[in-house]
Amino acid sequence: MKRSALLLSVIGSLVPLPAQGQSAGDKATSEALFGDGRRLMSQGNYAQACPKFEASLKLDPGVGAMLNLADCYEKNGQTASAWAEFREASSAARAAGARDREELSRQRASALEPKLSRLTIVAGKQSAQVTREGTPVDSAAFGTAMPVDPGKHVIEATAPGKEKWSKTVDVAAAGRISVEIPPLQDSRQPAAAIPSANLPMPRNIQNPPRTSRPVGPMPNDTFVSPSADGGAVNHKTAPPARPATPTTNATVDNVAWLLASLVLLSAPGLQSVG
Repeated sequence: MKRSALLLSVIGSLVPLPAQGQSAGDKATSEALFGDGRRLMSQGNYAQACPKFEASLKLDPGVGAMLNLADCYEKNGQTASAWAEFREASSAARAAGARDREELSRQRASALEPKLSRLTIVAGKQSAQVTREGTPVDSAAFGTAMPVDPGKHVIEATAPGKEKWSKTVDVAAAGRISVEIPPLQDSRQPAAAIPSANLPMPRNIQNPPRTSRPVGPMPNDTFVSPSADGGAVNHKTAPPARPATPTTNATVDNVAWLLASLVLLSAPGLQSVG
């Protein structure tokens, strides 16, 4: 182990990976992050050192950064993450023609494999979306003993119209655990009802109440009538109805006789001689 650590410190970033679109600022920041990671590692502060290496690797990929990150993962107890990073570093070193680094990465990965914790998820034949720590798990991985870092893991399963299922498991170092997802229960929340266009309107909207009143003035109506001095008088009661003028046959005869007399008197030959 001491020999591996010495090799990592000596060949830390001698074989960078080909990168495109990197600015000088990105490389400078990557070097600063890498230096901070190495300093924190030397102090035994692995929990803070690993994120430094991760950020450095994103800005300026290199086999040296990958090896240091894998070494940090292993020292921090993240065996599955370290195993995967060593394997990736081995492939990258082979592509770069760095035989020593390829061999070193392969040996470190092989040494970790028996120490891996493994988690198996069994979902049966149901169609459900399964996640682990919020990350989707491919259905092809169901039934496979997946390498995971030791510690607590949250498995959730969801499906349309079903209640969400969740379980937290604590996987020990080098331990193996299997989680079986039971058939999801039907959702207890009823689906939202869609309003129908044929529903009757509320009574107070469809048939608003009407206030009926008799035709003509009411006793409490206000009206204005002229006064004797030319002013106006407000009244609170209805004015008396105007009496109807009767039209009788006698009246018609009187009017007809009067008109006939006027015609006769106006005729030239009928005027009286004095």
